[in-house]
Amino acid sequence: MNSTKPFKFKQLFQLFALVTLLTACTAPNVQPESPRTPDPIKARSSDDAADYSNVTQVTYPPTSAVNEQRVALVIGNSNYPGDLLPNPVHDAEDLTKVLRGYGFTVIHKSDLNKQKMDEAIIEFGQSLGKNGVGLFFFAGHGIQIQQHNYLIPIGPKIQKASLVKYRAIEAQQVVDIMNEAGSRVNIVILDACRDNPYRSYFRSQDGLATMAAPHGTLISYSTAPGKKAADGDGRNGLFTEHLLDAIKQSPGSTIEEILKQTAGEVAQKSGGRQVPWRLSSLTGKDFCFSDCAKAAHPPPPPPPKPKPQIQTGNVFQDRLKDGSLGPKMVRIPAGRFRMGDIQGGGNSDEQPVHSVSVNQFAMGVYEVTVGEFRQFVNTTGYRTEAEKKGSCYVHSNGSWKAVSGANWLNPGDISQTDKHPVICVSWNDATVYMEWLSEQTGHQYRLPTEAQWEYAARAGTETKYWWGNTVFPEYANFGKDECCEGFATGKDRWVYTAPVGSFAKNPFGLYDTVGNVWEWTCSEYENKYAGKEQRCAKDAGLFVVRSGSWFSNAGRARSAARSGFEPAERYDYCGVRPARIR
Repeated sequence: MNSTKPFKFKQLFQLFALVTLLTACTAPNVQPESPRTPDPIKARSSDDAADYSNVTQVTYPPTSAVNEQRVALVIGNSNYPGDLLPNPVHDAEDLTKVLRGYGFTVIHKSDLNKQKMDEAIIEFGQSLGKNGVGLFFFAGHGIQIQQHNYLIPIGPKIQKASLVKYRAIEAQQVVDIMNEAGSRVNIVILDACRDNPYRSYFRSQDGLATMAAPHGTLISYSTAPGKKAADGDGRNGLFTEHLLDAIKQSPGSTIEEILKQTAGEVAQKSGGRQVPWRLSSLTGKDFCFSDCAKAAHPPPPPPPKPKPQIQTGNVFQDRLKDGSLGPKMVRIPAGRFRMGDIQGGGNSDEQPVHSVSVNQFAMGVYEVTVGEFRQFVNTTGYRTEAEKKGSCYVHSNGSWKAVSGANWLNPGDISQTDKHPVICVSWNDATVYMEWLSEQTGHQYRLPTEAQWEYAARAGTETKYWWGNTVFPEYANFGKDECCEGFATGKDRWVYTAPVGSFAKNPFGLYDTVGNVWEWTCSEYENKYAGKEQRCAKDAGLFVVRSGSWFSNAGRARSAARSGFEPAERYDYCGVRPARIR
């Protein structure tokens, strides 16, 4: 650095500043949590890290973007006194190699004290040019004090909270410096939410706080604000491992798509315990590491086709006595499949994996809608258990409660149209509805057995979801986010239920078999498979529900995931799908 060169913020970052990656947001020895049931009352059901040490062998796609100036500052702090962090130095080293492959001039630093960090940031700022790309990456300790985030340098332990602002780097200052430069885009990704390294001296809030994201800025955290993130099991931290992988796999994707892919992999690997999160006010031209693909937002991979011997049938609707049409149904072919936790990592009640033969039947293309259930109620005068007993369990003001007056017509805070799946219906209600369909059509309608449900949901696949093993918000409504007012990315823009058919159908032609609402089956729940999954029960303490819901994490929305509810219970995340046997 030229010490005689004047340092002014407004001359600092004349640039398309891209990514601040603070990647060491970890809680030591935190193990991924097994997916948990989302039941508000009770729970009834019981990879090696990527090696980027040879990342320089990656073949980088050609890019015309090299005519824009790309500058990065990459810092990895590992050697904290008495608290060695295994990943940050490697994270910084491996990201440096990748960035240089995509035309970045990288200022790479490791184990910096406060003065050296200040100097590196100043050098970085003076290196940026107008209309370029700037990327700042920090791996190391970060803490939150009174809603301010601080990046911790290497040096003596800080023994008082009041000294942190003098001995650490405030992350918001980096954001402000980038904004002062007048750059078109600033992307800040924070992954520094480890345990407080000075917790024996003073307390700090968990994780990191949200930060102001000026116009043209993206701020991405390795986990939700106020949460802790995990170290990786190998060379890299959990977040950086999947970030590197996403860049390598999809360099022509936008930075938003790269981060979304990273978030999905991290959430899945951690069992939903760590969910990366971001704020964005980006506008204008996209940024991609290589030339951007023609589609600004590439679609997820195409869904797998059913096995060749499985042929799907046609869609039909039976006519009701008043001349109107009943639910839209699709014929499901006979076949044999493996049922249970084929991929591993699920709950114990998904065992043993076993083969089941299924006769041909028909299944509802959609979950039963509010409009379809309304027709049944208007015809019969039926009153649901929620109406008779005066309440339904709903998610309201951040908690679950039995809300007086909540029912299928008025499910608490959830706004429903006739195209949404009916909710707050019990197993008893669903069974009466099926009996009505049978009487109206002259055909045998009932709830599907648990085996029929999984067979139809898998649609000839053996992966965790019908499209593969990686979760995609493009395909399903699941996981009420802790950020963004409940909205996820991609098509999943609903806080609660989505209108039926809002996502892609599976290879058998069924919509919403992953998430949206749990679906009743006619099978009795048991802790281990022993045959009850293949038949209907007239009476049971618990009946199986499948599919997961808008509130479920990704693990609870797998094809093999299951839970059990009492027949009179009714929730705002549980609905029904019909089956027709003959």
